[in-house]
Amino acid sequence: MDTGNSERRKHFRGSARPGRRIDIKFRDKGTQDEHQSAITRNIGVGGAFIVTEERPDAGRLLELLIAMPDKSEDLVVDAEVRWVTDGEQGTKGGIGVKFMDLDVPSLLALSDYFATLGTPSQS
Repeated sequence: MDTGNSERRKHFRGSARPGRRIDIKFRDKGTQDEHQSAITRNIGVGGAFIVTEERPDAGRLLELLIAMPDKSEDLVVDAEVRWVTDGEQGTKGGIGVKFMDLDVPSLLALSDYFATLGTPSQS
């Protein structure tokens, strides 16, 4: 049993918030392409799972716009696609991303927002 992978994943996302839907938009980093709209299904300060029909390949760099409640502007975050899934047995597909080079204000904004979410209800 390899506990190293699960420990890395926990550390990678920080305190993940499964089941939390946050509006997000993304596009290839460094382009002027139109942003694709999507939602998160799991998000933490280290990264997110983004439910989307548009599935960039692993390794691609993205620019994310994360809708932050009570903020007039979206939080802009660079991310790397770490894995891609088509979904299986009734789950939706999407991409797992790792946030890159988060500055302190962005990290604090995400942490503060997650602190307001509480624990998701079990249904």
